[in-house]
Amino acid sequence: MSILSFASDGNIALVHSDGRTVSLTKDEADSMLLQSCPTPSESPGELEAEIITLLDRLFAETDTHQVMLDGVEIGVEEGSHADADYFHYINGHTRRLDGDGTITYTCLTYINVIEMEEQLTIKDGAISYILVNTFNYAGIQTSAPGSPDWHSKLAHIRDLLKASVTRWIDGGVADDDCE
Repeated sequence: MSILSFASDGNIALVHSDGRTVSLTKDEADSMLLQSCPTPSESPGELEAEIITLLDRLFAETDTHQVMLDGVEIGVEEGSHADADYFHYINGHTRRLDGDGTITYTCLTYINVIEMEEQLTIKDGAISYILVNTFNYAGIQTSAPGSPDWHSKLAHIRDLLKASVTRWIDGGVADDDCE
């Protein structure tokens, strides 16, 4: 068994059970992580259609679901509410429609300020890119149709949106208590 180790200084290593350590580049670590992910059973087209349906449900009545700390809505403005104390958070969500018909969906989280966690853009009925903030060594990862990680990023966004619809629209508790 091996474990990927990400140090705060940016070093990445593969640590084997016998104690051997192998340094990795960011690209090598990304490739290893991608290869370890199960391939979604749905096709990218099926995932994309499900994502668009889930977004329509999530934003049927409003374009904003605020970030919540300990049950209190605190907003959706990135960089706001610096260093607020909290025990429990719930991600916020926004949808913006541009004049050219482009839809931008953003999932916002709270670490020590409100920050973008995931974002995608829909143009002409198709998802054109996905951004994922890893909050670690990789920074913000970008994926687009044809990228090696496109299929897994679509599945990630679909799972996130399922939890969000469960919480915000259906009034249930998401599997992951902090979608």
